[in-house]
Amino acid sequence: MSSLAESYRLETVNVAAIPQPRQRRRRGAVAPTAEGKAAVYVRVSTAEQADPGLNGGSLESQEARCRALCEARGLEVVRTFTDGGASGGTLDRPGLTALREAVRAGEVAVVVVYAVDRLSRRQADTLALLEEFERHGAGLAAASQDFDTTSPMGRAMLGMLAVFAELQRAEIRERTRAKLRDKKARGEGTGRAAFGLARSGAGFERDPETWPTVARILSERSGGASCQAVADRLNADDVATPTAARHESRGLVKGPGQWHAATVAKLCRNPHVLAAAHEHAVA
Repeated sequence: MSSLAESYRLETVNVAAIPQPRQRRRRGAVAPTAEGKAAVYVRVSTAEQADPGLNGGSLESQEARCRALCEARGLEVVRTFTDGGASGGTLDRPGLTALREAVRAGEVAVVVVYAVDRLSRRQADTLALLEEFERHGAGLAAASQDFDTTSPMGRAMLGMLAVFAELQRAEIRERTRAKLRDKKARGEGTGRAAFGLARSGAGFERDPETWPTVARILSERSGGASCQAVADRLNADDVATPTAARHESRGLVKGPGQWHAATVAKLCRNPHVLAAAHEHAVA
């Protein structure tokens, strides 16, 4: 026996001290620490916040239904993820992002929602999320819809629900556009008030705090100054930009920002700004 072999006799090795290789979790397998654990996800859009009777009601009522389902199935709710005032047409939501991270980390075995449209109103996004959850060993259940994503029939049912959720989103979007068109036809204001204006009933009125800046811009433009020249003068005088003004209105500290020619041009062609300026001139 060589001297090297004699130096490393088997009986001198502490086999118990050898670290075990990390066990890789099989694709689609539930993490051992996640068995019987569920995550609840609830969401309402801005419109649903205004009218809690829509699509499952408030965040609280959705969570209550989800927790009731978990209790009936013997699941432990370990975390609740919430998105208030968030559109179902995008996956860029803080609560959903945190939920996906928890699923990837193997913290939960089931994701529970009130209805599939709470997860997403786009069929492609819903199916992509389902595949992502299953890849990390998590299933999906809904408190108001009976399906089991572990079976082919359940996956087919979820696909149909996702189709109808996307159809509903398209109908809501079209109804919203129609209402906006009607408002514009009646001369009513839509969307957020432009810089220098404030909402007044169905229309807008001059905002005492910011209108002087708009009046200055209109005056300089009517005097022949270019948009860039106007912006340069505003920057030289440290005049707060529209973005800075919005931050100040919410009590947040924000510097004056920078004026740009495009901002000046946009204000000068805004119909509501021009209407307010005309009223001011007539008065």
